[in-house]
Formats: sequence, structure tokens, C-alpha cells
Amino acid sequence: VHHVAMEAVVVASCVSAVLSLYRITQKTKQDKKINVFMRNPFVAPDSEEMTYFKSLLCEDINIHFGQGDGSDKMPRGMDVYVVYWPIETDIETVKEDCYLAIIPFVGIPVKSQKLLKEMDVKVGNLHYNASMTAEIAFGLLLSAAKHLLYADAKLRQNDWTPRGLPVNPKDPVFEGVPQIQLAGEKMLIIGYGYLGKQIAKIARGMSMEVTALRRSVAKDKFYLDGDVKVGSISNLHNELPSSIAIMVCCPGTPETKDMFNENEFKMMSQSTIFVNVGRGSVVNEEALYQALKTKRIFAAGIDTWYQYPKDFKERSNCAPARCKFSELQNVVMSPHRGGGVGSAGGTSAIRLASRDLAQGLNGLAKGKEWPYRFDLSKGY
Repeated sequence: VHHVAMEAVVVASCVSAVLSLYRITQKTKQDKKINVFMRNPFVAPDSEEMTYFKSLLCEDINIHFGQGDGSDKMPRGMDVYVVYWPIETDIETVKEDCYLAIIPFVGIPVKSQKLLKEMDVKVGNLHYNASMTAEIAFGLLLSAAKHLLYADAKLRQNDWTPRGLPVNPKDPVFEGVPQIQLAGEKMLIIGYGYLGKQIAKIARGMSMEVTALRRSVAKDKFYLDGDVKVGSISNLHNELPSSIAIMVCCPGTPETKDMFNENEFKMMSQSTIFVNVGRGSVVNEEALYQALKTKRIFAAGIDTWYQYPKDFKERSNCAPARCKFSELQNVVMSPHRGGGVGSAGGTSAIRLASRDLAQGLNGLAKGKEWPYRFDLSKGY
């Protein structure tokens, strides 16, 4: 009886898998039209930006809109589910009809990941903001390495002391604020996906030596990606002492939580500039604060934090961490702006997202796979 029951379970699993594959094949290869349901779209359905987005789509894409609060019922027959924040009322419909859910940004929150698992659907995201996040990372790196914000604040008070010149004729000792030269030094990148590769490209343009670590490389192994040395994350402790610039751009997962703790900061040079544009959870808050306060490392630039405002009211009064980073001179603080850019004199984040999303959807209409896959089992 036990064997018969086991065989029944196996057969049922196989039938389920075949039906799922059939459903996906039918939708991706045989349907002439792809129905896309956008709940809480990034811009209003009747806006100029949405008109622009639609103009990029091929005629085989049909867009349907839904309310962000889920007050309306998701229509049946949709193939692709595009949403910033998945909602519980959509679970059954997505599970029955859709073969792909697209979250139009990079880091998908844990709560959203749980809902997507219940929807039993393949998940994709967008990487349109990799370049702008890399630019923020270098803004933080340069500002921290040169103590620019401190020097700026002083000069606004007509104080030239950070320059150190002219020297005191009675005691001719240079007293300028120290700064680190980056050209010719080594950068260590943690996480070598779309963002990590953009950061590496800029670093090489600044004549920096670049090593990147990622989980997909076998233990103690390295390979060359152009001029970039790419190795396993197991080599982290070996690489820390010789790295002047450390860039954290990996996702926040159970595996990466507190990857940088007191022990890791003790391994770093006192000339190290530490930048986090990945997730706050990757770096232990207290360990980072103490490393900066005691000047165990030279400086840091932080864009991803430990506490965020819960709503609009909190936006103007929410400490980013329990530790008092704001009291430290050797840290540059940014309110998680890596993924956004204004439209003054440049292409807005909305337009970049529109192009990326439209390109992917048009590819689906031609039978191609979604280019940016998100693995729910890994959290990235």
C-alpha cells in the first residue's frame, strides 16, 4: 500500500508538471496576443509617460490596468502580471492564468517573495537602474575618500583649514584633512551581477585594480572577465586586507546577513573606504559604526539602511539606523537613492524603466524568455 501511495504521488507530480509546462508553452508560443495586467503601474494610465510606454510596445501586447489597493478584481485570461507590490487577492487568478510575474525593480522584499511563491509563477525583475546605482556608489566612494562633505561644510563658513595651507609659520606642520587616492589601488566588489559589472567598468576607467566575488564561483576558484578578477565569496577574508575600496552590491538574503561583522572590519586596512549600495542587512550595523567611530577604517558611504520610514508622515523624520552615524565625520549618508534619478536635463528613471519593460515584453511576444530572472529559492 505504501508503494502504491508513493507511486500515486509521483504520478500526480508529473502530471502537474506536464500541465504547467503545457500552459506556459501554449501562452508563450501559440497565443497571438499577450495580455499584461499592470496593478499599481509606475505612472497613471492616462499620463504622458504611460503614452510613451505604450508607444514602445508591439501590437501583440495588450495592457490592462488595476488599482494599487486591490479594490478591483483582477480579470481572467491575463498572461503576465506586472506589479510593484503583489497582493493576496490576486493569488488564485495569477496562479491559474499567468506564466510570469514581473516586479519592475531589482530587490524584491521578503513579503512580496512569499506572495509570489503562493502564486506559483515564474518571476522576473528589471535592471534599468544598475548604471545609476553604480554612479551613486562612486559618488559615495569619492566623497568618502576625499572627505568632501566635511571640506564643503567648512568652506561655507570661509574656513580653509581642511586644505592645510597656508601652514602655521610658528609650527609648519601640514594639518589638512587626509584623503585617499584611488587610482592604482585595489577595489573589491561583493556581488558581480548587473550592478557589480557596472561598478567594475567605472573602476577600471579610473585605473583601479578590480577583484569581484560572487557565490556562483566554486570555492577558491578565480576566472578573468576582461581585466576583472572574479572569484568565490569563500575568498572574502583573503581579499579584505589588500583592498582600499570595498563595494557591497549583493542582495539581502539569509546567506548574506551580517556578511560583514566585527571580524571582517578588523581584517581591513585603516585606509579602507567601505561603500554599501546592496542591502543594509549584509553589514552588521554596530560593527560598521564601531569601525568608523574608532577609525578602524578610513571612511564609508552608505545608501542602504537598517530602518526606513513606514509611511509619508515618517518620511521627514525617520532615523536610518539605531547607531548615531550622523554624528560621525567619516561617513557619507544617502537615503537609498541609488535606484532613482530625476529628469532635469537627463532621462528619468520612469523612462528607463519603460524602455526596459517594453523591450522585455516585446521579446515575450516573439517567443523569447524574460531577460532578467529572479530565483525565489535564492532570494535574488
